[in-house]
Amino acid sequence: MIGLTIALMMMRIEAPLTSPSDACELGRLVIADLRPVYAGNTYVEVDPRRSELMKLCPDLHMYRPKGIAIASPYVRSCVSGKVTAVRCQSSPSGIYTIERPRTVAAPNHAAVEVWFQCGWTCGRGYIYFYVRNAKGWRRDGEPVPAGVS
Repeated sequence: MIGLTIALMMMRIEAPLTSPSDACELGRLVIADLRPVYAGNTYVEVDPRRSELMKLCPDLHMYRPKGIAIASPYVRSCVSGKVTAVRCQSSPSGIYTIERPRTVAAPNHAAVEVWFQCGWTCGRGYIYFYVRNAKGWRRDGEPVPAGVS
């Protein structure tokens, strides 16, 4: 039972990548769905060296909702625990990273992993599922927990 629980806590998607155009369209939907976790200190990763999706779709950051800023090197250092400055410790921060969407079950079904890192040993992940119909992609249900630390 414990093994199953641990396996479920670290679920990862192993499926084919979506086409670049679908990836960017899904990325726009996912980033628009993000919500600030820490007022004034919630960020999204846009560095193409750290996110394959942002490398493919560099303009996605323009779709982020109010209250979510772009992660800077300093913020990454604070969240990862590499910097222990008083300023880092005075208010919690977190960074969303959106993985490249993958096709699941059928070409008109996709899943996107979204990870939120809030410290060296603090984080969680969710999988967002999408279905494409005649009007385009739409989210299919609530995000499913994929991992926690």
